[in-house]
Amino acid sequence: MPRRLTAILFLVFAVAWGAWLRVDTALSDAHFDAHDPRGLLRSDPAVLYYFTESILEAGGGLPVDFRADARVQHPFVTDVPAEFPVGQEFLVAWVHRHLGGDGALHVTALWVMGFTAALFVVGTFLCVHALTRSALWAALASLLALFTPANYRTLGFVLVGEDVALPLFALHLGCLALAARSGRARDYLLSGACAAAALATWHASSFVLAFELGVLFLGLLVTGRSPLASPRAWLVLVAPLAAGVFVPVLRASGLLVSPAAALFLALALPAYLERRRQPPSLGDAPLRVRVRACLVLCVALPVFGALAPDSYAHVHEVVWAKLRHFGRLPADPNAISFDARLLWQGPFEGLSRAEFLGWCGWPLAGLFAAGALTLFRRRRAVGGFELLLPALALASLPAAWLFARLVVLPGLFAPAVAAVGLAAWRRRGLALGLFGVLLLVQAHLFAGFVREHESVWYLPPVAQAELRALVEWVDLNLPADEPIAGDFLSSTALLAHTRRPIVLQPKYETERSRRQIEAFLMAFFHGSPAELAELLRTRFRCRTLLVDRYALWELMRTTAGLSPSEREPRPGTAAAALLTRDEDALRAIPGFELIYRGKPGIPWADYRLFRLP
Repeated sequence: MPRRLTAILFLVFAVAWGAWLRVDTALSDAHFDAHDPRGLLRSDPAVLYYFTESILEAGGGLPVDFRADARVQHPFVTDVPAEFPVGQEFLVAWVHRHLGGDGALHVTALWVMGFTAALFVVGTFLCVHALTRSALWAALASLLALFTPANYRTLGFVLVGEDVALPLFALHLGCLALAARSGRARDYLLSGACAAAALATWHASSFVLAFELGVLFLGLLVTGRSPLASPRAWLVLVAPLAAGVFVPVLRASGLLVSPAAALFLALALPAYLERRRQPPSLGDAPLRVRVRACLVLCVALPVFGALAPDSYAHVHEVVWAKLRHFGRLPADPNAISFDARLLWQGPFEGLSRAEFLGWCGWPLAGLFAAGALTLFRRRRAVGGFELLLPALALASLPAAWLFARLVVLPGLFAPAVAAVGLAAWRRRGLALGLFGVLLLVQAHLFAGFVREHESVWYLPPVAQAELRALVEWVDLNLPADEPIAGDFLSSTALLAHTRRPIVLQPKYETERSRRQIEAFLMAFFHGSPAELAELLRTRFRCRTLLVDRYALWELMRTTAGLSPSEREPRPGTAAAALLTRDEDALRAIPGFELIYRGKPGIPWADYRLFRLP
């Protein structure tokens, strides 16, 4: 009992320290406005803030129009829980309401999400403790994870789904390690419940789960045995399967006909047939398991692909595009599809080796290499799950190289691999000494990361003032139901803080939303002003256009198919007219009346609002 109490107290301290660090660093950032979110929140956080505030206004329950929202992507009506993985929005609204509703909602969100994000260390602790049966090694792994910058990729962000989903995924792995050791049904069920909750709260969780199942499938090909053949192991899939049926967003996005589901079948069917053979025949049994699994996967993938909705077609396209072009955006953006270009930006760009080491730290890289080599050299003496961890970590390296956002996966897996591997060393003192020294170096590097951190997501204060001024003007001067077309980065601020309907939204996990974005960007950068006006009137059914010069030109021209080397909009296009720096020309565009103009020359915040006659 004293050891268990000590472990609990350590985890409470680790989570509290991790949460405090996230919140304190954000509040110390000059770009974070703790009083007024109107100049702060754009893109995804602004949309999720709108949902959270709506839930709060509904008393913590479902808003009246939650299944038929007319503001998120005008002129369509949106079934919010079927298109967005809502979860943290309810949690933040409930906490804010419990606290009396005082203070800024986005600061409450910062605290809540800080605590949920810090919970990842619990999963790391459980995983290492289950594999080593040592609270000391589990605590060391947790500290190493706490001092890894990759686990703070969302530092300072507000309302990001991965801050809930990834700690749940870490808990899933921790409970799975415990279940592999104990064989208890409740541990498998709890592991599955954590995976289901992660799936329900973040779109990308289905790809993380597919990633895990893919590594397990490779393990089947190596060993000739399905991991689901263990007694009661199939119970881990009960909760994810139920979530695929009953959670609206998972049902709508086709979880049960996804690549993850195909991998599940390829693992489950051979395991089921193996359990039915009493006793199983010897000799070619591993070969038979491999053949069955490959046949099931080869049949399930195309069949499920034909049945699945097109929610994640853009993800598949950008993966193939990155592989085809070796992770480098081609000089001619039109060499890849629009959907691939749409996703190939920001956190979905690749990582260089220097950037990767900056996120993970060379001490962690060294400890991981030592731990992984130890486990692979002792592969005949260790259990299957001890090999799953380094396999997951190794497979996550190319994933992080392709998509910077996934650098958090090595950050989650590598500390556990390092601790489990070094715990197997015969010279325990040497292992602890090496781990301790490199842990201190990692902590020193992490302190520098925190000290120098500055959020690049939020606008500088002078630009935030411009966005606030735009929000205030729209709130005072436009009708309450006036829809506004504009880029999906800045127009979301108008949705969140003025409740005006917007045409484009940044969570483009549906074919419909991607085609709306494509139509707008193609007309803006390649069509004439008259063609853009016609699109606004007929397809978008709106008369008001927001033009954010920085967002459209600097961030979205490549998505529209323009080369990065093009320094000015093409003559005769709507972009050439609406992005001009000539103030007189802005007021003389045929068919577009300039009704609001922000201060010219403000970096990152050059706003123009037009109305069609």
